[in-house]
Parts: sequence; structure tokens; C-alpha cells
Amino acid sequence: MNNKKDTAADSSLSFDQRLETLLTKKRVIKFELWLALLLAVIGAGLINIYALMAIKGAEKDASPIERAIHGAARGIEIAKHLATDAINNYNPRLARGQRFKGEAGWTLPKGAAPAGMAVVLSRYDGDEKRGLVEFVDLDTGALIHSWRPDVDAINALSKTPERISHLKRDYGLRRYIETDPFVLSDGSLLYHGMGSPLVRIDACSRVIWTLDGDFHHSIEPDANGDFWTVESFHPPTIPFVDSEFDDDAIAKISPDGHALYRKSAAQILIDAGLQHVVYSHDEYDPDPIHLNDVQPVLEDGPYWKRGDLFLSLRNPSMILLYRPSTNAVVWSRQGPWLMQHDVDIVSDHEIAVFNNNTAATPKGGKTIGSNNIVVYDFATEGTREPFAAGFLQNHIRTETNGLFRFLPDGSVMVEEHDYGRLLALGPDGAVRWSFVNRAPKDGRVYHLGWSGAVSAERAAEIRNALAQTGCGE
Repeated sequence: MNNKKDTAADSSLSFDQRLETLLTKKRVIKFELWLALLLAVIGAGLINIYALMAIKGAEKDASPIERAIHGAARGIEIAKHLATDAINNYNPRLARGQRFKGEAGWTLPKGAAPAGMAVVLSRYDGDEKRGLVEFVDLDTGALIHSWRPDVDAINALSKTPERISHLKRDYGLRRYIETDPFVLSDGSLLYHGMGSPLVRIDACSRVIWTLDGDFHHSIEPDANGDFWTVESFHPPTIPFVDSEFDDDAIAKISPDGHALYRKSAAQILIDAGLQHVVYSHDEYDPDPIHLNDVQPVLEDGPYWKRGDLFLSLRNPSMILLYRPSTNAVVWSRQGPWLMQHDVDIVSDHEIAVFNNNTAATPKGGKTIGSNNIVVYDFATEGTREPFAAGFLQNHIRTETNGLFRFLPDGSVMVEEHDYGRLLALGPDGAVRWSFVNRAPKDGRVYHLGWSGAVSAERAAEIRNALAQTGCGE
């Protein structure tokens, strides 16, 4: 009877009045604090379990469910990053800080560089959205030749597992930069993508061979015409480490793409009684070595022998002289360089080191003042910094990567990788010439990829080979 009265009463009300009655009607379910707390605890527990399973899913022994949860979590994270990058027009090859306002391309006064020399310029083109390699005449700044490999097609040839190097995701055309490219006498090019297979292409950018592996950093020719580079072993080959350990190794590769010799840098240290460099840390360090240069000795000297190798170990700030023929560390030194890249032999008793002078801080790497070049004299056991004032004056301060070459006229060529600048300084520290990798249309500065100076004699040989390629350039 009451229900009929309520229905009749409700029908006489306007829509607004009925809505107000509905929204203010006394709650049927009584609020219970204990129930809310219980639901909160259960929710927090489920979130923690999900997070733990997502983390566990990245490990080798993860269950299928854990791997699925990890994949879902990574998918959300990647989607977020992609959306943010698209909104901000971000490119991972953008130079840090966007310095050098008003500078773009080559600034090369006539006679500023040694006659007949050339540069193998590896750079990311911000307009084309890809890496490329250019052979540039240092007399005029003219582009003689360029290599534009089909990156995605080359990646498709690889059988490298994604857990070692995810080529499709991390080394596609829009992200790849040909690193430390070496031009052979026939105009072919040897390079890698800093963590990808080693590749040799001909002058027309057609594949000659590829070698699967996790290759990175320097590529240097030895006295026999073979090449030394850096490779990481997967899984690691030394004891007491996990699967995430960066087991960097020296690798000798023939011109036709065969691996002739491989040796773990960590094992070299252990064999030499220097295991503290690998293992002695307050907390476990998966990257205690970070091998970034292998420099072959081309001829005998008073302090080394032909076939020896100078190795640059970034994270312990160590340079060592290794003799593969006897598996012996002949000499080693830590500092005064900090987080260095690139060691070169400059006389029969001296080496020079590109000192990044970078400190590891809570906010990442921070250059102390500027980079510099440290020359070490084996005869006196002393050091000098011949271009220190010029580096400081010109604000050369790449936190990572970086390289140099002493040129015949007494100047030095320096690549400031992180900031997209290549320049030469005279003995007085003044800039002789420079290149800033600014994209003309895009307007922003992009990374360089370990560019190299080519002597006049080799440049003439390469020019002649390139002139006969018939590639249409």
C-alpha cells in the first residue's frame, strides 16, 4: 500500500524534483571504515605483487606469467615514452644542450687544414632522419662521396637474438648512426651501430658482409690489414657475475669478415692479477670496465712491440698495454685521465689520451671544466696537456664518447660527439676550422658518430677508387 502511495507521489513531482530525491535518498549500504581499509590493503598488495612479477619477468628464469606481466608493463612504459617523444618532437640523436647558436655546417677558411687531407664524417641527418657517412675534402669542404646503407635490410640479415641486440627497435633507420666508419682502399666502408653487428658495404652502399655480434666503440686497422674492435660476450664468460654483466672483449676481424681472435677484457685483468678492477666494489657493478678503444701497435719501439694493443677502460679510468702473444699486461695506469676515450700512439715513447675529465655524479656524468688531451711519456713517466687552454677556451666538454687526431700541421682534430661539433685547434688553441651538425630545415643540432681524419696519401687513393665506382655521385 505504501509503495502505491510513493509511486503516486513521485509521479506528481517534476523531473528535477525526482532527480534531487534520487540523489539525496538515504544510502542503502552503510559506510564501514574497516571495509575501506581492507580493500585498500588488498589493492596495495595486488599492486606490489604485479610490480614484483613485472621486475622478475625480465630475468632469465622467469615464468611465462611473469614474462607476460613484464611485457605488458614495458609496453605501457614504451607507449608513454613514444607519446611524449612525439609531442615534443624528440629524437634520440639530438645533441645535448643545442649549443653553437648561429653556427651550421662547415666553417673552413682556405688553407686552414693540411693540404690534400679528407674527413670521414659520420653524422645523423636531422632532415633525412637517418645516419650517413660522408667523405669530405678538407681543402675546399666539398662533398666527394656519401654512403647511405639500407639499415633495415641489413638488420634483416642478422640472426642476433633480441635479448642481445634489439635491432628492429633500437637500431632501425631513424635511430642508427654508422659508428667509427673506416674507409678501405677500394672505397668500401666498415662500421657498426654501437651495439650491433659489424658491417662492410661497398662504395655504392651494397652489402659485402655482416658479422653478427654486439660490436661497439672503436674500429682500428693493425699492421697486417686486420681490424681490432670491441665486442660484448653474451652470456658473460667470467665467474661471479649475472647475465646482465657487460663482458666487453677485444676482437680481431679479417677484412673478409671472419673473427680471428676474441678475448674478454675482464679475463685479461684477472689473468694479470688485476681482478680488483673487475670485482672490488661496495656494490655489485655490472659495468666495471667499459672497454672503448683498442689501439694496435704497428711497429716495435723501446716500450712496446708490434702486435701489442693499447686498451682504454673507461670506468676505472685505466689505460693498459696488452700483449696477446703472451697474454700479458705489459703496463697499466689509472689517471690522471677521467672516464677517457681514445688512446693513440704519437711517438716511439709517447701515447695521447682523450680525457673526458668526467665525474660520475648523482645526476649523471659531469665534465670538470673541459675535456683535454693528456700525453704520457714512457721515458719520463710524466704527462703534459698541450691543448688544455684551447679546450677550455672553446668549451669542448663532451661527457661521453669523443676522439681526437693530431694533424701534420701541428693542429688537432676533435670530435665533440655529444654536442654535434667537429673542430680543429691550432697549437695556440685557436679554432682553425669547424663543422656543426645542424640540420638546415629542422634547425637543430644532431650527434656525430666518431669521424676520422684521412692523410693526404690515403685520401688520394680513396678518391681514385671512388671515382671509378659508377654509383652516380
